[in-house]
Amino acid sequence: MAEAADWATPADVKADYGNASILENNRVYFNIGGNKYRLVVHINYPYRVAYKCMTKSFLAYYLPV
Repeated sequence: MAEAADWATPADVKADYGNASILENNRVYFNIGGNKYRLVVHINYPYRVAYKCMTKSFLAYYLPV
């Protein structure tokens, strides 16, 4: 997925993955498995690098810590 990506802006991410949600601070979350899991990544757009921040199930994403 991300190895072949060349995302320079959040709009580039949305063009490739329309269901991705753009968050503040250059973070993006992707719904995986029909919204069963969520992958949150931080993207350094100038360097075209993505860092995994969190992977959680949908339920765990909304439960208080």
